[in-house]
Amino acid sequence: MHSENRRGKRVKGTRTVSTKRKPYSLELLSDKVYNVKRAEGLADTTLWRYRHAFNLLTEFLGGDDVRVLDVEKSREFAAWLLNDRVKFDGHKYKKEEDKTKGLSPRTANDIVKLLRTSFRFLVSEELAMDNPFDSVKTIKQPEKVIEILTVEELKALLNTPDQRDYSSFRDAVVMHVLTDTMARINEILSLKVSDLDLPNLTITLRPEVTKTRKGRFLRITKLTARSLIL
Repeated sequence: MHSENRRGKRVKGTRTVSTKRKPYSLELLSDKVYNVKRAEGLADTTLWRYRHAFNLLTEFLGGDDVRVLDVEKSREFAAWLLNDRVKFDGHKYKKEEDKTKGLSPRTANDIVKLLRTSFRFLVSEELAMDNPFDSVKTIKQPEKVIEILTVEELKALLNTPDQRDYSSFRDAVVMHVLTDTMARINEILSLKVSDLDLPNLTITLRPEVTKTRKGRFLRITKLTARSLIL
């Protein structure tokens, strides 16, 4: 499937890459995708997901050679994600009982989508002849009823941290900010002092820390503002 198998078409000299890695190396292709997405200004977390998707594909294939990848292998990869890949494998902060076999349909779909997008770019750059993930259908996801917390449960949750020590107080403040703003955890953890306008009860999310790369102004309560002053 790789472009090195093409015949009768000259490759422009500007596409030559000076590297010891083989042109059919998944690592090399991953780097090309990563660099392009980075130049597009994608968030660090999104860039990590692209890299992680390629790492999982390499793990499944048992090697770095993209030439073994075809439509059938791509479908097997999706099935492997769904049924065999260990969730949180290698995560040092997760308990062993949390490391179960099989990723969620949503996670598996997200990984396949990232690879589909990546190979679409590689085909456009003549680094691959076709996109094996175009034929991989979206995994059906069961409808899930989301249970929300009652007012009493939310109050109990916010009162859980023992605020007599710094780390617990910090956790309590983060929980209050998350509850007020409904922002993503990574967005809140990336806040700087200059992002806080406490007199006006406002927090600014800078474009470079948001998933959509668009800045936002968020309101917080007086209680949360007082906690941030301490």
